[in-house]
Amino acid sequence: MTTVDRTELIRSAFEAMVREFGKPSRRPIPYRNPAGSTVMIPMPDNPENDEIHPVFVLSRHFRSRDDYERGYTENPYRGDHISIPAYLGFSQEIAIFETSFHKGQAFIEVVTFPEADRDSALYKAALNLLDAEETR
Repeated sequence: MTTVDRTELIRSAFEAMVREFGKPSRRPIPYRNPAGSTVMIPMPDNPENDEIHPVFVLSRHFRSRDDYERGYTENPYRGDHISIPAYLGFSQEIAIFETSFHKGQAFIEVVTFPEADRDSALYKAALNLLDAEETR
């Protein structure tokens, strides 16, 4: 039986869903003292750390070149960036972790969608998609 890689189709569907969630909110990711060898990322609404479930297979690298590709999160930096979708386990919030580079500077941020209707069928479908594609 031949299997078809549907990753690009799933990635494109997820990105289209995210564009419907309203204006993105982006903030730097603060760091605190590592526990053991792990850097903990406190989220503003849950300083004890929500479970973060990144979905690396749906990550996308956006190349800047000269056309300033903002991606599906309206990334404000002119250089390259990579977007890593995730969901937060306890709160069931969709977040995008982004690393951006521009002229020797690096920016690491979390992008959320506070205007999104988290009870909508679209939001729940996006969460289900992330859950299904997460590597466990």
